[in-house]
This record gives sequence, structure tokens and C-alpha cells, in this order.
Amino acid sequence: MKRFLAVALCLVLAIFALNTSAFALQEPVAFVPPDLENLMVFGDSLSDSGNLFTLYSGTNPDTEDYWQGRFSNGPVWSEVMANFMGTKNTYLLAAEPETVPPRRLLVTENPPVSFYATPFFYNNAYGGANTSVNFTHFGWQINAWQAEGLTIPDKTLVVVWIGGNDFLGMQEGDDPATVVANAVNNIYSGLEDIADLGATHIAVCNLPNLGDTPRYNATPQKDAVTQLTVSFNIALAAALQDFMFNFPGVNVYPIDMFAMSEATHANPGLYGVTNLVDGALYEGETFDSADGYLYWDGVHPTRAAHEQLAAKVYGTVFIGAANANYIKTKGTTGDTIGIEGANCNVTSVQFGTVADTEKTGRPSNLLYGLLDITATLEVAGDVAQITVYLPKALPAGYSWYKYCKGEWVDFAQVFEKTWGMEGAQISADRKQVTLRIQDDGWYDADRARGFVQDPICAGVLVSDKPKDAGKDDACFVRSAQNGSTPGMPVVLLVAFLVLGLAVRRVRVR
Repeated sequence: MKRFLAVALCLVLAIFALNTSAFALQEPVAFVPPDLENLMVFGDSLSDSGNLFTLYSGTNPDTEDYWQGRFSNGPVWSEVMANFMGTKNTYLLAAEPETVPPRRLLVTENPPVSFYATPFFYNNAYGGANTSVNFTHFGWQINAWQAEGLTIPDKTLVVVWIGGNDFLGMQEGDDPATVVANAVNNIYSGLEDIADLGATHIAVCNLPNLGDTPRYNATPQKDAVTQLTVSFNIALAAALQDFMFNFPGVNVYPIDMFAMSEATHANPGLYGVTNLVDGALYEGETFDSADGYLYWDGVHPTRAAHEQLAAKVYGTVFIGAANANYIKTKGTTGDTIGIEGANCNVTSVQFGTVADTEKTGRPSNLLYGLLDITATLEVAGDVAQITVYLPKALPAGYSWYKYCKGEWVDFAQVFEKTWGMEGAQISADRKQVTLRIQDDGWYDADRARGFVQDPICAGVLVSDKPKDAGKDDACFVRSAQNGSTPGMPVVLLVAFLVLGLAVRRVRVR
């Protein structure tokens, strides 16, 4: 009889070990971000924060339709990116109007001290620039540096985003294959020159789907323009591979804007978009009423879209999760976070109102705002797994919380108590949090089967704040649905039943 009891105990322990190992998540490999503090941008109107406007003495673009010289209704992605990086000194490559071609000394007779005030944001991009033809083209932007004998300082991220105007400016009879080849060759030559100027970190953006822009999305040219975009991106990717082989000392970061544009059209709620097809300017919207639109005019994004473009660049370089969707948040910092579903598709990220949750025990100082994440499971009834990538580590002593049935729950403790079946697993470097939520379970805010809803945010739980904790943030997860008390994993229930029967058998005998 004792032998039977011992076997039963061993069975329980074996099942317990299998259960914990099955549901415990593998510790992710820590990503080490590059040590960069300066931002330098080359490109066209997507990146121009005032160069063309300065060149034309404040008349192009028209300030009635375009915000302060930007080709949008607000700041463009490069400016948002500079804020992400914390740059303090901003420079434009804009020339004095009487200079032809327009060019300005980048330094005075007594520098380079004034120029090399760091950290800096230096914008070389001009609206209308293409890769080689017009007077503000990509090569000219680089030549302005070469002509002054300047070099690119250490700890500088150079971002190149150009090529769209090569195709938007095509004339009847132009051979698309030739235009693509020329554009890519020009970009490659420019990258060589930038590397020769001392750049060691270069991000290169491909083109979003030009066929989806309001200029083309309702025209017979839509498919052809889409194919042209794809052809360019394929050729650019191949050129970047050659460049990385030929310049092994340069760190290259390909930024897949095409994939982001496709993700936006597939799941517009992921980026807060409600109108994918129209230009807000042409729909009578004002600078402050267009945030639900993807496009401001026929080809240029809105300021809200530019914020997400900046998040894409920042996340790719400094957070490094290749498959994550990066978004700019609306908390006290407005930082970038990455979100990735392992067995589910994250379809929407909305920002909730903190006042809608229970005040008692509620964390404060919500760095990333209150984000309401919705995901569609690949298999209904599964445990959804969603990873959130943070721009910096959570301070020691902080935890993740979830709001459930009017109470704040420590979701990291839930992970421990359920042996990893549900809850929040914080990585060793405290820059990743993996959420596990049972579909239609206790912690799922969306009661529909096959869908998981899970608002998250970062804040400080003042009442439990440890003395040695940092001042920045904690993260918590909330859910405001009805449900039953979370049950014990079924496999453990079976194990304990086996043990109970064994004990009962011993007593009967």
C-alpha cells in the first residue's frame, strides 16, 4: 500500500513538473540597443521639417493647407523621432534664398563647435527631392556635406528615406524597370558616400504601397503603381545586402515601411486609423481634426500617421523586435512600445480613459497611457500570448497589474500562481512582458470566443512602491468583464484526484 501511495505521489510530482515546464515561457534573449544620440536624415517631403519652406521664404508649401512648412497637418516623423531620441539641437540644410543652387555653410568660420553641439537632429531632407535629377536630390544633400569637408560625428543614426518622387514624377514612355534600377543605384551610391563621411549606423526605409495612396487607390493605375513599389523594394533590399557585405563596419537597419502600410490597411485599428482612402485636406478637415485619417493629401501622411512612422523607425533600431508592431503611445512620455501576438493577430490598440476604472488601488503616472488591446486568436479557445516590448527597463520592484471585476490584480503573481498558464511574465532585463490570457476566461475582457481583449498601461502603484524602486514606471493590465473565479489547471486537478484516491485507498485498508 505504501508503495502504491509513493507511486501516486511521484505521478503528481511528475505531472506538476510537466505542467510548469509546459507553460513557463522561455526567457527571451536580451536585445542591446545601439549607443546613439544624434539623428541625421536624408530624404524628401516625407521627412522634410522645413528645408523647402525655408528655401522658398515661407511660401512653399502653402501654410493655409500645410502646417508650418511641413507636408502634413503637423510635425513629420523625423521630428517625432528626434524627440524619441532626446535630441536638443536642431539644424536644417536650408540655404539662403539668393544662393543658387541653394546651399548654406554648415559651419561658420569659427566652428565646428557650434555645429557639433550634441545631441543634435540634422535634417537634410527637401520636399520634392528625388534620387538624382532635381537640384535638391539625394546626392546634392550629401554633396553639401562633402563640399564643406565635414564628417558625420560618432553616435549618429543616419536615416535615408527617398525614392517616391522618382516614380511619382514618371512621364509617359518612361521604362519602369529603368526607373527602378536608376533609383536604387543612386541610393546605393549615396550610402557609399555617407559611409565615407563616417557614418557607422544607417537606417534605410523602403517605400510604403504608393498604390494605396489617395492619388491612386481609386484609379486604374493602382495595381501598376503597387507593382512598381514592390519592384523597387525588392531591388532596394538586394542592394542593401550588397552594401552590408561591402561595408561590414556599418550597421544597417532596413525599415520595412511597406509591411507597415500593409498592416495598417489590414488592421487600421492597430494604429488608430479610421479612414484609409481619403486625403483629410480634401475632405475639409482642419489641422486638428484629421487624426483618424491615414493621409493628409494625395500622398502625404497625417501627423498622427507620422507619429506611428517614427515609432516604426525607433522600434526597429532601438527595441529590435523584428516582428513587432510599433506604436507611439499617449501616456505621460509618449514613448514607443512594440506589440506582437504569438498565436493571435493584434487587430486594435485604443487608448482608454483612466477614470473609467476603479480608483481604489489604481496605479498612477501612466507612462504609456491606458491601452486597450484586442486580438484575434488563430484557434478559438486557446490561451492568447501577446508580448509587449518596452523602450526601457521597468524599475526593480514594480509589477504588472490587471483590472478585473472592480479590483486591481497583480498579473505577474497570477503567472506564478497558475504555473504560467495565465498572467504576465516579465523578462530578466525587464524590457519585455509576455501576457497569457485564456480565451473567454476570467481575465479576458472580450466574452466572444476567438477574441481576446486586454487593456494595458504603465504606472506606479504608490501604496506598494518599494523603497529601492526607480521613479519611472510599473506596468499593469486591466480587464473589466464578468466571469468566474479562475480555476486550477485541469491537469493538476487530475493529479490531485489521483493522489486523493491513493490516500483514500490507504485509509480503507
